[in-house]
Amino acid sequence: MNVKEINTELLAPPHDAIFSYLYERVVNGGIPLFLAEVPLQLIQPYSEEHRPHESKLGKPVLDGYIRDFSNERLDLTMWVYPRGSKYILSDDYFSYFALLALGV
Repeated sequence: MNVKEINTELLAPPHDAIFSYLYERVVNGGIPLFLAEVPLQLIQPYSEEHRPHESKLGKPVLDGYIRDFSNERLDLTMWVYPRGSKYILSDDYFSYFALLALGV
């Protein structure tokens, strides 16, 4: 499948208004951005129903993430924000599911 032929809107996560608000504040210098290692078990997807890696279009994308991460050609950094005792993942679903698949 040619990557240019993929309708990425079908793989896009649902809109998370909180993430959008926080991202805009970071970009505009209103709040700081921190880099931290967060255990995968503390990360919760914003949408539990959004599973793009299970679709016909998403399976090869996930396989590519896994392959490239395993070959150290891809950094699977994810943007998260704290909510209660969890960190909410809004956007980087393929990174998240690749790390789960790898048992990291």
